[in-house]
Amino acid sequence: MVGPPGSKARELSLSLSDYCKFTCISVGDLLIKEINKKSEYGEQLQRYKNDVIYAPDDLVNEIVIKHLKKLRDQKHSVILEGYPKTKVQGLALQKMGFIPNSFIILNLEDE
Repeated sequence: MVGPPGSKARELSLSLSDYCKFTCISVGDLLIKEINKKSEYGEQLQRYKNDVIYAPDDLVNEIVIKHLKKLRDQKHSVILEGYPKTKVQGLALQKMGFIPNSFIILNLEDE
């Protein structure tokens, strides 16, 4: 599930995952956890955050795919919130064998 800021994608993903008994992965939350852990990934992410630029796809892909592999071993159904946002991210997901069965794009009215 993806959407622009203010679309409430995170809140909707969490509610839907709770209702369906799925695991929700909010990629934004996942990246913040890495920053808070001060991991190697987190240090890189913090630099991008300080410079107010998006983290590169390869870095985000590594973090997300690593997390998804753990869940695949446990056979969890997953809602990914905020991912994939780019073609490169979508291709990385597909390359790892994670093919979404649904993709929800939220839009906001101009008003």
